[in-house]
Amino acid sequence: MQLIDAHVHLRSGKLSRVRPRISAEAALQLLLEDMARAGVDTSLLVTWAEDVPVVVREAAVQPGRLYSLVWFDSRNPMESLSHLVSLADQFPSVVIGAKTVFPYLRQHPLQPEFMPLYAFCQDRRLPIQFHFGGSPVMEALCHPNLFAVLARAFPRLTIVCLHTGGGWSRELPDLLRYHPNIYVETEYLQLHEAELNMPPQVVPHFLQNWGFTRVMFGSDRVRPEAKYFRRIELVKGLPQIVRDDLCYRNARAAYHLNG
Repeated sequence: MQLIDAHVHLRSGKLSRVRPRISAEAALQLLLEDMARAGVDTSLLVTWAEDVPVVVREAAVQPGRLYSLVWFDSRNPMESLSHLVSLADQFPSVVIGAKTVFPYLRQHPLQPEFMPLYAFCQDRRLPIQFHFGGSPVMEALCHPNLFAVLARAFPRLTIVCLHTGGGWSRELPDLLRYHPNIYVETEYLQLHEAELNMPPQVVPHFLQNWGFTRVMFGSDRVRPEAKYFRRIELVKGLPQIVRDDLCYRNARAAYHLNG
């Protein structure tokens, strides 16, 4: 089977004042080793703007194995958008989308300064990943109603709701039903389920109520960690008709991947 992991972090810590001790090159090598061990064919990497050339060089060696989702620093929206525009122009075959983390920064996704990002990504057919979940304050900043407004305002923008909508997983089927430009990324095994060694419960309930249309698998791998392999083994164990949609077809459609 072909397996696309639609949400992987190359390096973490951009929101921290402490710089990571690992280089982009070293982090990528560890990821490639984990991908080989887990049997992942393609990873879509959340990549800092300065790290994109590292991914591009490796993607040239292994076409179709790595793609970049440029991390949008919404604390500096104009500068960050300028970086995204430049990278998308330079590396159109590798830069396939953007990633935002508005709730972490206590920002509202409908703030006016973010509209140029949405307009550019809609025009260039670049999907945007949106973080869902966290504290009650963070959950309020990713209420499904906000994304219904965004989906109507930018009907050709592909909106990817991460983490099965966080605490809004039960509300997502209605959001998906009325807005065909909205997709969902799921780790299949939620973070609290992994930490408590529980079987997956939230995502099977969501899939039972919605189905597999516009839903894709993403491990949310940050570094070498056991739950990365557990999540992949769980989705590999699904029936093939389900697995093909969740781990391959839907991601290819959302991100316009060839091959």
